Amino acid sequence: MFQKSSQSSSSQRYKVQSMDSATIHFERWIVMALMFAAIGFLGYMMADIVLPKTQASLHGAPEKPSFEFEDLDYMVFADVSGADEHAYALAYLKGRGMIQGYEDGTFLPDETMDRATFMKMLTGAKQVHPHRLRYGWCYPDVQGEWFAPSVCFGKDRGWLEGSSDQPFGPGENITRAGALKIAMRAFEVDVTDEQRSSIFADVGNDSYYSDYVVAAEEKGLLDGFIDGPNFQPDKEMTRAEVAEMLFRIVYTEMPVL
Repeated sequence: MFQKSSQSSSSQRYKVQSMDSATIHFERWIVMALMFAAIGFLGYMMADIVLPKTQASLHGAPEKPSFEFEDLDYMVFADVSGADEHAYALAYLKGRGMIQGYEDGTFLPDETMDRATFMKMLTGAKQVHPHRLRYGWCYPDVQGEWFAPSVCFGKDRGWLEGSSDQPFGPGENITRAGALKIAMRAFEVDVTDEQRSSIFADVGNDSYYSDYVVAAEEKGLLDGFIDGPNFQPDKEMTRAEVAEMLFRIVYTEMPVL
């Protein structure tokens, strides 16, 4: 009888211990859940504070970012000082491996840029590196050259328009209108279909680039960069100007970089 009572007592103690253990595990689970919820909330709040606010909200009207920066206290390239008007843009892209200069350390910022080099710089800004064995022979004048992967990748992704039997013109210099349209298509910048007139006198509503210019104006991408009454769509761009344009799109559309 004593043995039976002892077994019953042991069983009861085991049940009590099991219940205590379950309660402890449940309480620990509740504490951990609350901790993760608190961490997630703090992360959300910090992201809202720290990340560049280039938009009022996902569904609201975009805020225009400021592209006014202080001079840098170092040489960005051998021929680009920290006081250069495009210094911050060049330093930003260079620091992220999106652009590079020549072997002698120069960038030649005032030299014009051809369409082949533009596509190479654009894929660099997008941080994609198309393989030459996969991308090539997409235009009569774009086959297996050093720029072919970038050009053919852009055509494959819809950045470029035109049929494969038409020349691309890799040796022609890139223009403002052409560069802006291709870059905004590459970064999938929202371009409105509404017919709103540009602030520039030489940008008609029926031009192939008007929607891109208007969208760039609304986002502030051209503020302090292209001033004056005219956009000059056919003006050839320098290497520094292309870098500035790409930087502004990257900074606006990809603020976490």
